[in-house]
Amino acid sequence: MKTVELTEINFHHFVSNRQFVIVDIYTVACPPCKFFATLFEEVAGMYENKICFSKLDAGMFLSIAMELRVTPVPKLIFYVKGRLISINNVPAGIKAFKDLIEINFSDPGVKH
Repeated sequence: MKTVELTEINFHHFVSNRQFVIVDIYTVACPPCKFFATLFEEVAGMYENKICFSKLDAGMFLSIAMELRVTPVPKLIFYVKGRLISINNVPAGIKAFKDLIEINFSDPGVKH
């Protein structure tokens, strides 16, 4: 599954109807967000069909960002079966990102 762009319309339905979801909260004007986007896409490819990777533009969909209390961006949000597990600062590299996934999704089916 490719990375899914979330909106106010599909956000709650998307995170509630999947086993494992990671949401990258970003804004288009944020340099660290742009830098992290490449890493996010790379790691998403490693976990294809295991974890749903998605993105939400906090600048465009401010109501969701405010509901989640995610400031400043970028942030990663982990969901399991619709339940918010954690909100994290973005990791600095692939290993740190994979470690964060293992911590938040301890299910053996998620291991890479």
